[in-house]
Amino acid sequence: MTNKLTYEQLQEQYELTAFKSSSFREALDKANGEIADCKAFLLRERQIRQNLEQENERLKKELQEERLSNLQTEDEVTEEKGNNKK
Repeated sequence: MTNKLTYEQLQEQYELTAFKSSSFREALDKANGEIADCKAFLLRERQIRQNLEQENERLKKELQEERLSNLQTEDEVTEEKGNNKK
């Protein structure tokens, strides 16, 4: 005995397969949208981090220059005190 499907059964299977395919397509489109959102978020966060790192380096350099200036000023004051004692 062979199980031959009727036209109606084949049509029902086709419609079910088409429905599943459509559902999977919608889920895939939604997932792709979420991936795109995550990627955009990641790129924004990377840019923020890069900007913060650059700002941090700039501030470190500025602090180093200020400390050097303070040391030079202290040396000048110490030198002036030494000259005044003579």
